[in-house]
Amino acid sequence: MGSPFDAASLEQWPVACLQWQQHSCVCTAINQRALEILGLSHVEPGSHALDLIETRLRPEERSFFRRSWQEASRQQTALHWHAAGTFAVDAQPDGQGCWNAVLQVSQVSDLARTALDITEAIPVGTYTMVLEPNAGMAQFRFMSERFLELTGLRREDALADPMRAFACVHPDDFDAWVQLNAEAFASKSRFFGETRLIVNGEVRWITAESLPRDLADGSTVWEGVLIDVTERVAAQERLRQSQTVLERILNNIPVALAVQDLRSTEQRTTFVNASFERILGYALEEVKTLAHWAELAYPDPSYRKRVFESWNPAMERARANAGMIEQAEYCVRRKDGRDLQMLISAVVIDDNALIALVDVTAVRDFERKLLESLERERANEGQVRKILEEKLRISLSATAVAHEIRQPLSIILFKCKQALSAISRQSLDLEAASAVLHELADQAAQMSVITERITMLLRNVETQRTPLDLCEMVRAAALPLGRALNASGIALVFELPTQVTWIQGDAVQLQLALANLLRNSIEAIRLSSPAEPKIRLAVRAESSGWLLEVADNGPGFAQGFDPTEPLVSTKADGSGIGLYVVQLTMANHGGTMQIGRCPDLGGAVVRLQVPG
Repeated sequence: MGSPFDAASLEQWPVACLQWQQHSCVCTAINQRALEILGLSHVEPGSHALDLIETRLRPEERSFFRRSWQEASRQQTALHWHAAGTFAVDAQPDGQGCWNAVLQVSQVSDLARTALDITEAIPVGTYTMVLEPNAGMAQFRFMSERFLELTGLRREDALADPMRAFACVHPDDFDAWVQLNAEAFASKSRFFGETRLIVNGEVRWITAESLPRDLADGSTVWEGVLIDVTERVAAQERLRQSQTVLERILNNIPVALAVQDLRSTEQRTTFVNASFERILGYALEEVKTLAHWAELAYPDPSYRKRVFESWNPAMERARANAGMIEQAEYCVRRKDGRDLQMLISAVVIDDNALIALVDVTAVRDFERKLLESLERERANEGQVRKILEEKLRISLSATAVAHEIRQPLSIILFKCKQALSAISRQSLDLEAASAVLHELADQAAQMSVITERITMLLRNVETQRTPLDLCEMVRAAALPLGRALNASGIALVFELPTQVTWIQGDAVQLQLALANLLRNSIEAIRLSSPAEPKIRLAVRAESSGWLLEVADNGPGFAQGFDPTEPLVSTKADGSGIGLYVVQLTMANHGGTMQIGRCPDLGGAVVRLQVPG
């Protein structure tokens, strides 16, 4: 500008002009255009020029403007100040103790200010960074209030040095975050990143995304947004933990399980449990689609065709009704080349199929061998009954296990369906997941104990007789059925002697037998619905030992029912396994079982005579 403004001729200038003293900053001259830009009608004598200019600035811009003026004044260099793209100050010293300045306002200042106000109102942080020509690091030029709130930064710190703006980044993420920014600046490319911040001592997660745009002066500006994603990251971590615990539960179930994604045309396999790998030998990556599984499990093309002629229609029906595929037996090839006989079933859960595979190869082998033995011994009539009983003892193993574990397995499948459905909707919180998984763990443990007990009994393992209190055994056998009794409103009455009732017996076998009788009574009472449902457990002394009696007020046994006939039941859906297990237990202990009708309760009564 060269020389001091002439106050008298200042109005002749076609631009807004302002003059102030170097040291005091007192305004010495101002024209009408400058007053209009600053929104003033006049200037009082002795007014501070910088105060006048700052009336045009946003509060967060004022301290930065003043520092810029102080630096220019100290170095006696020109000042070029641009505020939010709408207002500019160009000033320089005249060498005679004054500063001469020109004020400029963009023609779109009102529109720009409206846009800035909108930017401050949106619920994400916004920012701009400018990389000047030949500069190695871009500088922040704008940060919204939400940006500062999310990062915990001070505007002046971030504007002064971008590295100070990165100081809020978590120490473990700092180097990678700086490197990611440097790469975007070097290549002038889109920036996107997710990192942790430490704000007021709290760890928060954010994502930052910005797009570059070239400016006329050769600079590049990145205009971006900053979003707080802490809750999303926390939800993902809770979901990951729930999935980990769920997989741990499924891996400890002694049945081969696989999950297939029905949304994909190739039906991708997304999970197999540890039992699947142990029983069949295949890892997840080896059976990644239905086609891969089919080639390995059914290598014979003609047999494979027959398998899927029955499986595919059943799957379509299950998908249409979100239902189950009932068990069917197939010959499946193990990885080592051996063929297994397997019962395969499935349940459709949303867009997934949970497939269960039960190995019955040993059962079928026993059946085949026993049939061969039966044929060889056909001529010997005296051996037929013994062979038949042994055949039943072995072939009933799988059926008995299925009978006993049907309820806990149904609960496991139902809870898995609930959990997987909630996971797919990302609505499973940690507390609900923990409750579901604890229940799954309890049911899986119960199923394992039951399986071990029945297998031991029906495989004719030698009965381990030890001294035990019959009354204590009765109480222990009834305890796990407390929930079922309460749910049905059934009163359980004990009539037990006060003295110790010692016997020589196998506690596991006796508890299993008594539990079967209690479950039969509960099911019978549920069907008949008496007014005051009741089951009575009584122990009475006899000359040869003790009499254990289980009586109820249900419908009782059907006329002509013979409990000595295996696999015969009075229930429409019964298998006869329960009474067969009781009869077998009594035989192992040298005792007897009798059935009848209870005179006072009116329902069924089962009397077990146990030697003392």
